[in-house]
Amino acid sequence: MKRVLVTGAAGCAGCQVVDQLLQGGFHVVAADRPGAPLPDPISGSLEVHHADITDSATAFNLARDVDAVVNLAAIVDIGMPFEKLAPVNLDSVRILYSSARAGGASLFIHFSTGSLYRSAAHPLRENDPLLASNDYARTKLLSEDFVLSRDSTGPAVNVIRPALIFGPRGKVLISALAGFAALLRHYTRRGIRLRGGPRTNLVYSVDIARAIRFLIENPQAHRQVFNIANDDSRPAGEQISDMLEIAGMDLTRRSLRLPISLGTYLRPVADRDLMFKAMNGVLRMLWKNMCRSEGLHANDLGPHVDRESLAYMMGDFVFDNSRLRDLGFQYLYPDLKSGWRETVAWYRDNRWLPAAGPQTAGEK
Repeated sequence: MKRVLVTGAAGCAGCQVVDQLLQGGFHVVAADRPGAPLPDPISGSLEVHHADITDSATAFNLARDVDAVVNLAAIVDIGMPFEKLAPVNLDSVRILYSSARAGGASLFIHFSTGSLYRSAAHPLRENDPLLASNDYARTKLLSEDFVLSRDSTGPAVNVIRPALIFGPRGKVLISALAGFAALLRHYTRRGIRLRGGPRTNLVYSVDIARAIRFLIENPQAHRQVFNIANDDSRPAGEQISDMLEIAGMDLTRRSLRLPISLGTYLRPVADRDLMFKAMNGVLRMLWKNMCRSEGLHANDLGPHVDRESLAYMMGDFVFDNSRLRDLGFQYLYPDLKSGWRETVAWYRDNRWLPAAGPQTAGEK
């Protein structure tokens, strides 16, 4: 396959997919919403389209002349109603697939979400029961059902269900913890070490991109669903502590233990519109003050609480990644620390986070 369309190409995973495919010698058609920070085009290798894929004609024209489609475009907001999510998360998927089929494409890779699973005491496998617990998950489940139910005369389909993603350009979900860590580091050098809590494994955006390139280059296992997650399935307290230390905080030797079903205790209080608005309002104010003090690009990585992340605090959420491994794929970043260090370095280099330094706000 030579010509690949990547939608959502400016996002945390999308920009890495574009880079990986260019490295693999593919001709990439990169598309994202108007105003998105897409790279400059490269003659003969990279086409760039600022396009609204909710427009039927636009989506059709993008996908009709390619050999493969990698559909990463989505609105990730579990507080948004179905009718606002569906044009991007569901309707455009149907148009893109139909267009790819009409143009003779041989592969359609659809990006779904690991949030469709329920928390469980065992590693979550691709054939485990799914649950659409909100309108966002419903659009993702319906889009999965659509592409997986197509007959064999159209493009072969692969569905990706990622764990929580982090990496350069990431702004939501687990990436927001980089903003939290920087905010804490700005005001204090010391922090409490955490341990325990629900277990989960994450995934670095570079490995997402490498997995997608692997599936394009190894077309032996299509019409399947693949979990993508690293091997580092540890309790949330340990992973958060690692992130804080990488941010430059000194953590106590003694630790505070988090309950396994942390979200069960938080949800009755935290999972309310008023509470989310209040928490995120305070965080925005503190973040703006820090940005002014540190000379950062304002609000690019402002810390905030996402409702979808709360679901991962309800119990163990460990993804089994053996299906992709059994095909020969190997993770370049099998643990959290290596990918998180690179992510924080990117944020600092691009002035999304303060540079590493010995001083806190109280010491200046």
